[in-house]
Amino acid sequence: MKIHEVITFFHVAGVAIGLGSAVVSDYLFTRFIKDGVLDHGELRALRFVSLLVVAGLALIVPTGLLFAVASPEQWHDGKFWAILTVTSLIGINGAVIHHKVIPIFEAHVDRPLVDEHLEKTAKLILTTGVVSTVSWWTAALLGVWVSADFRYPYLYFISAYTVLLLGGVIAAQLMRQRILRMLLRAAMPPPETR
Repeated sequence: MKIHEVITFFHVAGVAIGLGSAVVSDYLFTRFIKDGVLDHGELRALRFVSLLVVAGLALIVPTGLLFAVASPEQWHDGKFWAILTVTSLIGINGAVIHHKVIPIFEAHVDRPLVDEHLEKTAKLILTTGVVSTVSWWTAALLGVWVSADFRYPYLYFISAYTVLLLGGVIAAQLMRQRILRMLLRAAMPPPETR
């Protein structure tokens, strides 16, 4: 097996692990919060899946840079720089999730998710979720879009990505109050137990 094939294998594995875990994380989070409460087991599952996202990123970054070192012409490709930008944002967003969002959930374990504090941080939670989803799918799409190599400038890719990102963030914020109301209703005990 050639070194290029080994690097390709680990790079593809990183994308599969990272993107797959990000999708599973979104699914689990949506499923877990339906009752308005996040328990210890659910939080553990979300933490584990988020670590898999980090593992995927840890494979993608060095193997991607090895590709670039092996093919110096990549440094003149707008698509390469777009992938690098999006991947950097995935890393920054992941750090925000680990240091800001997960501690918020830890503080609400086994308690109703909606309170005054969470209402203030809902913007951050929804925004990081959208950034994660849009960025992972964008990076994966750019990675497999071989026919776009050296065809378009960096701004072409980043403009499209920015439009998708802003559209997702705006949509999430427009739905924020509806989501909070849904969580509040879900967390309320049935009438006979009140």
